Amino acid sequence: MASLLKLEQVSKIYQMDGVKVEALKNISFNVCKGEFLVIMGPSGSGKSTLMHLIGLLDRPTNGQIFLNGKSVSKLSEKEQARLRNKEIGFVFQFFNLLERTSALDNVRLPLFYAGVKPREQEKRAKEALEQVGLNHRLNHYPSQLSGGERQRVAIARALVNNPSLILADEPTGNLDSKSGKEIMEIIASLHREGRTVILITHDSSLNHYGQRLIVIKDGEILEEKKL
Repeated sequence: MASLLKLEQVSKIYQMDGVKVEALKNISFNVCKGEFLVIMGPSGSGKSTLMHLIGLLDRPTNGQIFLNGKSVSKLSEKEQARLRNKEIGFVFQFFNLLERTSALDNVRLPLFYAGVKPREQEKRAKEALEQVGLNHRLNHYPSQLSGGERQRVAIARALVNNPSLILADEPTGNLDSKSGKEIMEIIASLHREGRTVILITHDSSLNHYGQRLIVIKDGEILEEKKL
């Protein structure tokens, strides 16, 4: 199967109070198109740093990251932002919705930044919200929605640009168990439709949704196996 994402000897070093902290050490792995990869590790393992690098929100200190065969680590910030908006759909633990903006307009945002015409923005945003079962909540504000509904809006926003990769960072971490299961079922259904998913979590009970597991500890890959 064709490679979507490839990391080669990726390291990340931060300077904290004049001390070098190596958050990631020589990380290498490949993600195929259509794969569901789970990246698991405890707090402080480096998985959040890895998410920022995969999502083009930060740059590695050393090594290279390839997306669809193209090296992306040294692109300009503007080029990275354009690629991020087009190719990666983010689902975060704390939803990251605009509180004074309706569900529909939150989902439209990536299309607005991509220069899509307003009528097409609305059509695609409504379709994405329908896909996650929220077509009856288009004009509600985040404060009027439950946690599970807010995460559904975030998933719809992640989908609306038809990205190559869904990057879900602790998507159930702020939800009760019932809502968390519903959200994971939506993410699993997206994978069954052929989308590539990377789930980053500390929760081993979510591993069974994936096809492959990478365990990270102290900035290094501790284990890699098929599920």
